[in-house]
Order: sequence, then C-alpha cells, then structure tokens
Amino acid sequence: MKKALIVEDESIIAMELKFRLKTMGFDVMKFARNSSEAVAYATEGRPDMIFMDILLDGEVDGIDTAEEIQKHMAVPIIFITAFSDGVTMNRLKKVNPHGYLIKPYTEKMLKATIELAEGRHENSIEEKRARIEETCKPLIQALYEKNVETVDHSKRIVDHCRRFAAILGMTPMEAISLEYAAVLHDLGKIIIPFDILTSSKSLTPDQWKIVKTHSDVGARIVDQGKDLKGIAELIRHHHEHYDGNGYPAGLKGKEIPLGARVITIVDAYDVMLNGRPYQHAFKKEEAIRVLKEYSGTQFDPELVAIYLNEILADDEED
Repeated sequence: MKKALIVEDESIIAMELKFRLKTMGFDVMKFARNSSEAVAYATEGRPDMIFMDILLDGEVDGIDTAEEIQKHMAVPIIFITAFSDGVTMNRLKKVNPHGYLIKPYTEKMLKATIELAEGRHENSIEEKRARIEETCKPLIQALYEKNVETVDHSKRIVDHCRRFAAILGMTPMEAISLEYAAVLHDLGKIIIPFDILTSSKSLTPDQWKIVKTHSDVGARIVDQGKDLKGIAELIRHHHEHYDGNGYPAGLKGKEIPLGARVITIVDAYDVMLNGRPYQHAFKKEEAIRVLKEYSGTQFDPELVAIYLNEILADDEED
C-alpha cells in the first residue's frame, strides 16, 4: 500500500483527507501540524506522496517546508490550500509541486490530481535515471580501466543492493542512488598508485593514509555531476563503521546514510568471497562468520540480519 503524509494544521480537514485517501489505496502514516514535524516524519517514514497545506502552525509555511523536504528526498508533493493569489503561485515555482488543489475540492478532483502527480513523478524519475546513467558512464569506464573494480564484482553487488532496496522499501530515487553508488564506491582509488592498491604486504601508515582518502575523493568527483549528490553521499560514507570507528567522518549508527550501511555489508561480503590481490578468498561459511562477528561494530546489525536471512538465504534456495 502507498504511504501518504498529510501536513495540515486543522485536524478535521486532515481526518477528512485521510478518509478520502484510504479509499484511493493510501495508508496515511502521520499527520504533521508544523514544518519541523513534516520534515521529521518525511525523512523518517519515506512517504510515497505528501499532501501539504500552505498555512501551518509556526513561522515556517508549507512552501518553505516542501523546499526543505526536497533537500532530503525526491517525493511528489500536492498542495491543498485556500491560497491562489499571484504571490503564492510565484513562490510555488521554486518547489515545482506535482499538484495543486484549491479548497474546497471534490473527490474526483483529488483523484485526478493524484494520478497526474504520479505520472509526473514517474517521468521525472526516468529522466533523472537517464541523466545519471549518461553522467556515470565515463566514471564507470575509468574505474574498470584502472582495474580498481571488475565488471563481475559490480554486477554482484548491484544485484544484492537492488534486493536490499526492495526489502527496505526505498524510494525509486534512493534505489537508483544506491545502485550507482554500489558501482562507483571505490572511484577515488583511481588516483591511488597501483602498487599500493595491489600490494600483498601490510600497508605502511603513510600508505594507509593515502588509501583512506579514496572515499572522499570519489565523492567529490561524483558530486560535480547533476543529480548525483545522493550518490556522492553514499560513496563518501561507505567506510564508516556502525560503532563510529570508520572514516572519513567517524559517523555512528543511524548517522551513517542507509545506503552506505548497505554497501559496506554487500561489498565486504563479496570481497571476502572472491578475494583480492592482497587478500585470499574466504569460504562462504567463513565470510558469514565475519559478518556476524562484526555485526554491531563495523556493520549495522539489523541490515546484517536482513542480508543473511533474506538475501543470502534466497541465493541458497536458488
């Protein structure tokens, strides 16, 4: 069922809208009365659509609230309001809403607006995916030419990341960002000397310091492309540890972006299973033991459980 967030400061209006949305296949996850609640509920609950009033409790109105939410996610927003003056309509241009309804409205008008908003959102996602793919092509090629990653490794981790995205209920844009970040997570290694990357000996402190720059370097390379900010964030933080002892920012627990926590697990497992010039390949049982051993320290324990019990278990059945 599709999830909806209602941002409305009048309870009676919010309840009426909830009833109408339920008949249209929506599960209303929350009511938000003000901007801070709306941003918090949206970023935590990841709704499929937001229904936003312009006049809210507090000093921040619905238009500025929508702009803040859009910094965190690509979600269709429909404004339902009594305002239709020129100043308001001009301000709305900066958030480019997927729909706009003037109170009072009919159920037929609401349904038509939702359908149009869903169509616009789907088209927008496809357009963004095409732009992202075109922008990332030369970066992926550079990665393979430097022999930083193999095509097979990329295919395996992308497959597992896609399955993670479906299980976790990620939005389409979050899933796309996870997919491309999974391929490009080690992009920054293209600037690291080949002898360091392929060394079979323990790295010196200075060499290790160089290697640890790759996540931030890769993120800065990717962040120059249009629509790639979400991908860059996952690349930057894919070596953070759940206990805060990773790099580059020492983020801890849920401070680490969800996609980065996923990539950390999937990449580590595939590297263990298939080896590297500097690391022998593990048997599957040994790789699983390592995931369990470092669950809660290096890896998110909830995601490790999902990976072992749902994704790897499905591979066993196949």
